[in-house]
Amino acid sequence: IEAGNVLYGHEIWEDVNPLSAGLMWTVRPQKGPFIGSARLAEYEAAGAALTLVGLTSRSRAIPREKYVIQHSGEDVGFVTSGTFSPTLKKPIGMGYVPPELAAPGGVLDVIVRGRPEPMAVTPLPFYRAPRP
Repeated sequence: IEAGNVLYGHEIWEDVNPLSAGLMWTVRPQKGPFIGSARLAEYEAAGAALTLVGLTSRSRAIPREKYVIQHSGEDVGFVTSGTFSPTLKKPIGMGYVPPELAAPGGVLDVIVRGRPEPMAVTPLPFYRAPRP
């Protein structure tokens, strides 16, 4: 999770498009038509309904898969993965929220054991290892 890598069955599955998952760097539309290119163009024209974000806990609460993400008391998204980061020494997670709530530095609530826990929207990856 620290590296911001997506995991099949968590951050990506059959119904997730590269635009929402932040994976447009893996697609080369300029190389010509490919299976799904027309559909991808539709997604790009319409914009993503949800986008993948990083979440950093402001407490010891760990965001876990399927936890609800709220903004101003309204359900706006869901957590896909979460854990305690040994490198950052705090809980982190990833989840999908509307693009207008995806700006780094914003605060969203993740419902952990029935209580809203504030978490900062954080750019992915959470950590980049230094290159030698």
